[in-house]
Amino acid sequence: MIDISYTLHAEDGETLSEEIQSPLVPRIGELVTISQTRSFQVVDVLWHHYQKDGSTGATVTACEVNWHKHIGDVVDQWRRDRHSSR
Repeated sequence: MIDISYTLHAEDGETLSEEIQSPLVPRIGELVTISQTRSFQVVDVLWHHYQKDGSTGATVTACEVNWHKHIGDVVDQWRRDRHSSR
């Protein structure tokens, strides 16, 4: 498992920190979901190799992508467009 420290920049300007262990580290551009209502897009990944114990870690920086607030509007518009094209 890899120790991952997340620095998350929220849409409202708040900076959040999360630490997890995972077998995979997200790549730049990928979305990570920290809760059911918040997603963040990875903008930077910094790898660490710890000499003392030989373990590996990563620091991931990500910015909030607020698609959750707008997904209902997108689906509604898609349904309207689909219905009008019939």
